[in-house]
Amino acid sequence: MGIVIAIVAFALITFGGLWFMRREHEPSAQERQLLAAKLASAQMAAQETPKDFIDAMDITMVRLAGDQTRANINGELYRVGQMIDEHHGIVFVGSDPDGEFLLFRDDENQTHFYPLYKR
Repeated sequence: MGIVIAIVAFALITFGGLWFMRREHEPSAQERQLLAAKLASAQMAAQETPKDFIDAMDITMVRLAGDQTRANINGELYRVGQMIDEHHGIVFVGSDPDGEFLLFRDDENQTHFYPLYKR
């Protein structure tokens, strides 16, 4: 009798576990909002052009010194030749001879100008 009860209990636990694992998961409202936000940000990033990225940069400090030029961009210190954004292939090229613009080059070899003095 004890073995029959053990077999029945084992079968109930096994099939109950299988039923629980196979049922459909209904996401909560918070999970749906998080998923929608992730999809929207990925879609916006895919539509963002290198110019949009450069225009939105936060540059807080610049040291103009030829090939030793440095800039603090979005909270990170970058030197000439360093990759700023891998998604767009943006590289910090330096500054123009007059020191009015920072220069960036994207993966399509286009040069972008960031004005140091807002007009």
